[in-house]
This record gives sequence, structure tokens and C-alpha cells, in this order.
Amino acid sequence: MTRASGMAKLALLGTLAALPAAAQDAVDQRVAAAADGAVVIEAAGGLVRVEGWERNEVAVTGELGSGSDRVSLRSQGRKTRVEVEPSLHHHMGHADLLVKVPAGSQVNVESFQARVEVNGVKGGVRVETVNGSDPASGAADKASAESVNGGVTVRGRSARIHAESV
Repeated sequence: MTRASGMAKLALLGTLAALPAAAQDAVDQRVAAAADGAVVIEAAGGLVRVEGWERNEVAVTGELGSGSDRVSLRSQGRKTRVEVEPSLHHHMGHADLLVKVPAGSQVNVESFQARVEVNGVKGGVRVETVNGSDPASGAADKASAESVNGGVTVRGRSARIHAESV
């Protein structure tokens, strides 16, 4: 065996050994939810995409990033909560998530240093970010988007729109 082929094999083994660790960071969770219930999402950083769909469940898929331990998804009564939990000794974690919610849901997203996108939600939408941006589109009953040190974009028709950026 040549030195070059031996190095190539070691590099391949190192790559394969890293694969299970990366797979542990994947998120794929579902829970039953009311068609017109409340969905609260808390994610410190990364990307949070929220999409309305016609199923009576909340589905969360994506990848955890640095400083994140896990995603907690729980539903009680008419309220569903999605929370990115930081790792021990971190005050915030990052994640790139797609959160599918019943289209008639009332959605509330709170984030810090995250880009938040909301599409296809017909119930009320409220997004608050710090050092992030929050574009929302669709025909929500009410839309509220607030950002400190970030951009706000609301597209579509809503009975009531509140947009604020500092």
C-alpha cells in the first residue's frame, strides 16, 4: 500500500466516523394539533421557516446547529410549543428548521439572531426578532412583525397589519 492510498483510506474512515454524529443533529418530530389552535415557536438563532398546511399536526424538520441540545415539541389542549433548547453552558442555540402548522393556526415566533419566514398561515401571525429578519407572506387574519436591528417584510392581504423595525 502506498502512503497516498493509506492517507486516502484514513481520510475516508475519518469522514465515515463523523457521519453518526452529524445524523444525531437531525430533527424530525410531529405532534397532533388543533386546526385553529396556537403554535408558539422559540428559536434563538439560525433559520425558522413556518408553513401552513392542511393537516391537523405540527411537524418540525431540520438540523440543529452550534449551541443547541434538542428541539422540544409538545402539545397540550389547543396550544403547541416548539422550542430550540440550548446546550449546557450556552444561553442560546442555533437551528435551521421547517415548522409545518395547520393553516388556520395562530402562530407566534420569538427569536434572537434568526431569520424567520412565514408562509401560508391563515390565522394570526406574530413574529418578534432581535438581530434577525422576519418576512411574512400569505393571507393571515392579523399579521404583526417586529424586529430590533433587522428587516421586516409583510406580503399578502391581512385584515390588520403591524410592522415595526428599530
